[in-house]
Amino acid sequence: MFTHFCVSDEAEDKAGNLKGKLQVIIGYNDPVCVPQHSLSFLRACIDAGTQPDFFTYPGDEHNMMGKDRVHLHERITQYFEYYLK
Repeated sequence: MFTHFCVSDEAEDKAGNLKGKLQVIIGYNDPVCVPQHSLSFLRACIDAGTQPDFFTYPGDEHNMMGKDRVHLHERITQYFEYYLK
């Protein structure tokens, strides 16, 4: 299942409970789900020994447009087909 959410302190607290695959995708200039929250979550995952996948779109905000949006959907589709089928 694809879920869109902004990383919160609660998610950081649960980083050690991560089971299976998780892909975190952000727009690096996102004013809604600010990158620092995702980076804090990644730090919590590293500290907890879990291994999420992370991808950022440099220069993009909350919604990717044009070729970046196509790339995003291809990436999500490939991730599902490879890990979650």
